[in-house]
Amino acid sequence: VNQNFYFNSNINYCSNEPCPLSATCVNTDGSYSCVCNEGYKANGSDIRVDGCVDINECEESPAICPSQTKCVNIFGAFACVNDLTPSPVLDVRNILTVDVADYNRRLVAVLVISSILILVVVFAYAARREFRKSLEKF
Repeated sequence: VNQNFYFNSNINYCSNEPCPLSATCVNTDGSYSCVCNEGYKANGSDIRVDGCVDINECEESPAICPSQTKCVNIFGAFACVNDLTPSPVLDVRNILTVDVADYNRRLVAVLVISSILILVVVFAYAARREFRKSLEKF
């Protein structure tokens, strides 16, 4: 039995973004794990499968906002809203910062792949047309 195994610690298991949008990938020795972003908690026993859900800070800590304000739950965060105005005025934290970054990376990847596929289709069509023209000459 060959016992000469080579362990490559330079592998980035997170490069293909295996975690859900509301989680961050962390490389470990020979693998990776997913950790829920701030403002989210695990939706089950395996974040990679079950994902993360928003923590409703307003329900978990009813006194989180100062008096004269109302707590409004936001994905991944919360806002304390003045009762007299509809706009958040205090303690707006972590509003979609990580999710937007993940979304942007994935959007760029989809756009690049789509562009490549469009180019392949255009070149295949042009090659097919040239091939048909060459057949007409004979």
